[in-house]
Amino acid sequence: MEIKIGIIGLDSSHALEFTKILHDQNHPFHIKGAKVTAALPFPAPDLPLSYTRIDTFTKEITKCKEIQIKSSIHEVMVDSDAILLTSVDAKNRLKVFKELSLYRKPIFIDKPLALSVEEVDAMIRVCEESGTPFMSASALRYDTELTKAVKQCGTEIQGIYVYGPLPFEEGFPGYYWYGIHMVEVLITVLGVNIKKVICEKNDHFEWVVVEWDDGRTAAIRGDRTNFSQFGALIHTKQETIPVNIGEGVKPFYASLLEEIIQFFQTRKSPVSIEEMKAVIQLVDAINGSLYPNEKSNY
Repeated sequence: MEIKIGIIGLDSSHALEFTKILHDQNHPFHIKGAKVTAALPFPAPDLPLSYTRIDTFTKEITKCKEIQIKSSIHEVMVDSDAILLTSVDAKNRLKVFKELSLYRKPIFIDKPLALSVEEVDAMIRVCEESGTPFMSASALRYDTELTKAVKQCGTEIQGIYVYGPLPFEEGFPGYYWYGIHMVEVLITVLGVNIKKVICEKNDHFEWVVVEWDDGRTAAIRGDRTNFSQFGALIHTKQETIPVNIGEGVKPFYASLLEEIIQFFQTRKSPVSIEEMKAVIQLVDAINGSLYPNEKSNY
């Protein structure tokens, strides 16, 4: 049976990308077995990233005649089997998640999962009490080049160096906008149980060094001046493997969506709650060091 997906938040380009892959049968990475059937624009009037884009994205979505634009969360939920929460307004994640959990349907939450560890803990409690499964991940987690390199290394990985663009956006404190992608790569490769975080910055770059409790290490180099591509170097005892993230034939959004659809089918997230929480913990640690006066609300 085809899964009926509801989208909440049409102010994100991810909503468009996911819809194209699911509905365009000529898309080279078309995914069968699921369609978007309902969508709620869900603008954030106090967030420029939302109100400057939502009309354009909504018009694109409505070109697909199979999708009905709804006027409330309830209308989306009753007509859907699963939810893509792609709204860019992360400051209301917990509030929205509580409302969605009343329907006990699987929910994919676009990054960031929340804007604090405390909110994540509250969402976990809601999940456990309501029986509502959720999944959250950066698309970089499933980049084919990264996945291939990690598989090649097996259990021999001693560390990783990740680099990429580090723009900032109003409404997303510090690394909650683009930095979170690099943070998630670290957690994907080396896991949880972080021991120490050291951060430095100048006018152009930022550096984060992370140590795990077993002695493995990782580093992030964020470029604040150039919108360059993401990349990594994975270190083992024997070799250093370069990873050109995003240069594989298959877009990482397609790989992420495959995992999401499987999650909708099984109700079991491929990303553990511990890893989802660890991403936010590391972002909070970095922000606390580099941007101690920047608040999650604005």
